[in-house]
Amino acid sequence: MKNCTFVFLRHGETTQNDNDFFRELTPDGINQVLTFREKHEDFDIFISSPAMRAVQTAQIMVGFPNKEIIQLEILYRLPDPEENNILMDMLRRNKNLSLKDYYRLEKGGDFDFLMKIGIEGEKELKRRDINRRKVLIVAQSVTIQSLVHAMFSNSEQAKNIALDGILWECQAIKIVTDDEGKVSSAYIIS
Repeated sequence: MKNCTFVFLRHGETTQNDNDFFRELTPDGINQVLTFREKHEDFDIFISSPAMRAVQTAQIMVGFPNKEIIQLEILYRLPDPEENNILMDMLRRNKNLSLKDYYRLEKGGDFDFLMKIGIEGEKELKRRDINRRKVLIVAQSVTIQSLVHAMFSNSEQAKNIALDGILWECQAIKIVTDDEGKVSSAYIIS
């Protein structure tokens, strides 16, 4: 992952729904994404969680229909249904926290599932030709934090953002890598 710009974007504001997967963007959420797109455009690759809110956010970011949005199942759920149920229960108990706070509140047990999302997500991304590209990845906050932590654990700057940062609607972690694949900058953008 050399000479890349990664923008890990949390979806816009969503409606309430008993089924988390089908939560949609609100009108305000759509406007949040449109505002974000005005400031941050021209991505080469669009990757999204399959959750409705993330797909809607990615579709707005694409802006026109001739670019593919790659949906990665691991950005929403774990392959093992039992593990995924445990993860979803944890996320319902703890809304929008830093990874460090998830770990503290869950006493480390379910934190392993978050790390699994990050590790498996990283493997999926490495299978793709993303060198020298600008990549947008849309998901929920904790998934983004887990993915950044797994992908860039060798960078204190990126790792600290992943562990301590909290992303609100339409905020993102932007990470730029150099020609050796090392993090040259990492920060939160909106």
